[in-house]
Amino acid sequence: MTRLLLPLFALAALTPFVSAGIKFTSPAAGAKLKAGTAIEIEWEEGGTGPKISELLTYQLILVGGGQKDEEQQVIKVLTTAGNFALGGNKASALVEIGLPGASTPANA
Repeated sequence: MTRLLLPLFALAALTPFVSAGIKFTSPAAGAKLKAGTAIEIEWEEGGTGPKISELLTYQLILVGGGQKDEEQQVIKVLTTAGNFALGGNKASALVEIGLPGASTPANA
């Protein structure tokens, strides 16, 4: 079965771009996710910045690769217009089989 490794660094790579105090709680660091299934993403208050209750919308982007910017690539835009008021602190998105970056020997 095709597997997509999703160490939290894939989501945590977005952390420098977050302007709010948000801490991702799921998927767990180092989690292995199966391609063809949905990713369940959850977050909570954390760090500095505005509270979640003060925010309106968000975008979630699945990023894969290494720790350096030049080693990372966008795998998939998960949502472009999430709404904090409607979705609370969670979102889900399908990760299709065959996405770029999903078929390397380390995670195939």
